[in-house]
Amino acid sequence: GDAFSVDAPVDGKPSLTDVHILKVVRCPHYGWLSELCLRPLTGRYHQLRMHCAEVLGAPIVNDDPPLFAAAASAWQRRHGRPMPPHVRRGKGNLFLQAVEVGVPAMEGITNGQVVRVEVSERFAALLQQSQGAWERGWRRADGTCCTEAVPADGEVAATAASDGSQVENNAVQLQATASSTNS
Repeated sequence: GDAFSVDAPVDGKPSLTDVHILKVVRCPHYGWLSELCLRPLTGRYHQLRMHCAEVLGAPIVNDDPPLFAAAASAWQRRHGRPMPPHVRRGKGNLFLQAVEVGVPAMEGITNGQVVRVEVSERFAALLQQSQGAWERGWRRADGTCCTEAVPADGEVAATAASDGSQVENNAVQLQATASSTNS
């Protein structure tokens, strides 16, 4: 899929995140759900969550209500309508997972290590559940969030992502899921 970078400050400090769109499926609540690979090139507190919400207008699925609400203005700019209400999916856990972490070599301490785990099956399950519900005709009652338009290249819908990251010389790969519609 498409790739791009988000270069936007977090808490007044420069912050850069590489984004790779892995998969996009239909979502009855938000219109689209995207699986992303996120790679933070700087290591700011909540950087990935803030870049998804505040810059992309696509908060990570099950993110905290304040961060979800922070996506409202970016959502409004992209879609020309208010963001749908916050909805908890699955068991309510945040759909963000580190799948690879690397520690650089440090003289006299370590030769460097990389630890990698498989992406949790809950990401694929959420994408499959969302697409299946859409195909069965499920939609929000008010119908305001769902569109028939296909996302434009490079445009993020909701977020469910596998994420590769570099944080202050420590490699971190994450899996995340966020929510957003496309108009």
